[in-house]
Amino acid sequence: MIMIFSNKQTFWVVLLTSFQFFFSFGLSCFFNPLQASLIQDFHLNPGALGFLSSLFFYAELSLVIPAGLLVDRVSPVRVTSCGIILLTISVAMMALASDWMTLVAARLLMGLGAGVQFAGCVRVLANWLKPQELGSGFSLLVAMGFLGGMLMQMPLASLIHWIGWREALWVLVVVGLMILAMVNLWVSDLPNSRVSSQASITVNVLSLKKRLGLVLKSRQNVLSGFYVGLLNLPVFMFGALWGIAYLETVDRLSNLQAATICSMIFLGFMIGGPIFGYVSDHIGKRVWLMRVWALLSLILVVILVQIHFTSYVVLLGLYLLLGMIISVQNLAYPLVVESSARHVASSATAVISIISLTTGGAIAQPLFGFLVAYFNHGQSGNAIGYERAIWIMPIAFLMALILSFGLREPDRQSMDEH
Repeated sequence: MIMIFSNKQTFWVVLLTSFQFFFSFGLSCFFNPLQASLIQDFHLNPGALGFLSSLFFYAELSLVIPAGLLVDRVSPVRVTSCGIILLTISVAMMALASDWMTLVAARLLMGLGAGVQFAGCVRVLANWLKPQELGSGFSLLVAMGFLGGMLMQMPLASLIHWIGWREALWVLVVVGLMILAMVNLWVSDLPNSRVSSQASITVNVLSLKKRLGLVLKSRQNVLSGFYVGLLNLPVFMFGALWGIAYLETVDRLSNLQAATICSMIFLGFMIGGPIFGYVSDHIGKRVWLMRVWALLSLILVVILVQIHFTSYVVLLGLYLLLGMIISVQNLAYPLVVESSARHVASSATAVISIISLTTGGAIAQPLFGFLVAYFNHGQSGNAIGYERAIWIMPIAFLMALILSFGLREPDRQSMDEH
């Protein structure tokens, strides 16, 4: 991995920056093993829990564009440091929480910290990496994020089992402080050999509005955003919040077994993403792969919700396969970059992120919780609500498959003109 980058210093900067995304993305997913404790201690119903978890994404969405403008005007390392501080404070608040409003404030602050921190991470990587290193750098960033999501499943569930949920959160506080210290000691805004003026990175607000207007007028960009958001439902809805409760209630698994199965979604995503990227680059096709694997993901998820497998090993394999298949969504990012003019390419990828967060985190998480509560008529531990609410995923995958037929392969002969 070190040999991919121009020097060791660049590799360590990318790695330490990726650790920040590891922390923030992990916190977006840590309600899955935490939700049973929150329901018990704060007497929450599934609808309230889904709303509480989704606040992270509402807060993060509110800072996508402002944070992007901020890192163009001040030190990105300072911005990422502020993000980690907000994340760490929010986890401490949740560990000390004794009422609903404190939980709400902590979750909102967590989302704000993640929004600020991610924008800074992207800017640091853009400053340090050469054009031929960007793909590898951002792949490492995403992989570390999903590693964080994976470790927030079974490992965190085990920690909660042994020391309690509040004590486990204090461990996360220590992790956040360690990452903060490492980033401030060893990460700088720019390589020592590169000089950049403030004027060269300042963004004009009016030009940003124009770029967003051009991006939103493109059907390719909007459809790609919804494609990513719909195929991301297993990550945001199942891997981040409801997976453990679903598997415990419907498939009668233990808490640690359910948490381990949920972690397979993240592991599968980490395996499948680079494979799809390599294959699509090799064959020169992206949309074709996105259509075929959207169909396969639909078939697999229908099997999962229709058949209640009793074998723990079989479930591990199926959820690993699910994570690998849905990682085809990553192809939407190079697709919109290749389909867009160069001066709006970054805005196009930002729009995909906004639509994805809205669809998967801000809408699907609370919707699933409200459906569970509705079908269970307020009774907890009833499998009927989960069995009916889970049909959100097959419906979403069917919609993603339909939308994929509206996508078009970019004209590679005209990419240089873009």
